[in-house]
Amino acid sequence: MTLRDLAAVMSPALKGILLPKIEGPADVHAADALLTCAEVGHGLPRGSLLIYPILETANAIRLAYEIAMASPRVGYMGGAISRFGDIHQAIGFRWTAEGEETLFLRSKVLVDARAAGIRYPISGMWGGRVDDVDGLRDFATGLRNLGYYGMMLGHAGHVPLVHEVFSPTAEELAYWQELDALATAAEVEQQDTGGDKILHGEPGQGEGHVVHIAHVGSARRNLAWARDLGLL
Repeated sequence: MTLRDLAAVMSPALKGILLPKIEGPADVHAADALLTCAEVGHGLPRGSLLIYPILETANAIRLAYEIAMASPRVGYMGGAISRFGDIHQAIGFRWTAEGEETLFLRSKVLVDARAAGIRYPISGMWGGRVDDVDGLRDFATGLRNLGYYGMMLGHAGHVPLVHEVFSPTAEELAYWQELDALATAAEVEQQDTGGDKILHGEPGQGEGHVVHIAHVGSARRNLAWARDLGLL
């Protein structure tokens, strides 16, 4: 019924679709073909709609990299999490608020997604009580620390908190901007920035630390992310 579902939602406002319960790259290939058919039929540019594969089966977790590489339409992906849903049935874990039981799943898919060129991996939903704001904050913070740039949500009231957790802080922005400025100045002066040359004080700390050129690259990449978010 996928093509029929697409016909019901196709419009210039549509940005992409979720693709649940997939088993492997063939499911993405099929969805890609159907999207192309729908785009042509509704006068939309070919390839304009994205695919977000929902990894809810053991085989999808195993083939996460291949799934991410199956189509240029795959713009977002991450480790699915569910308290008693499909991924729980497929793996058999016992859900906890701390999330240790899904850490490997989330980490494995995160690495696969990044290796496939997914810029902003998004993880699955919080499985705790809707009113457990502290639990949600801890879980979301853990996802951000792990390397995720967002998470799926099942409750509109959680949006502000999750935006706060996943958005760069003012301190982080200032730190990245200072690294960028220091490196730019060194480049103008034709200083050697290929090694551990630039000293910088950590935000809120009096002591400096040695900065490698790779740190500058990370800062500039993070600044690009902040600009994508409209923070700069």
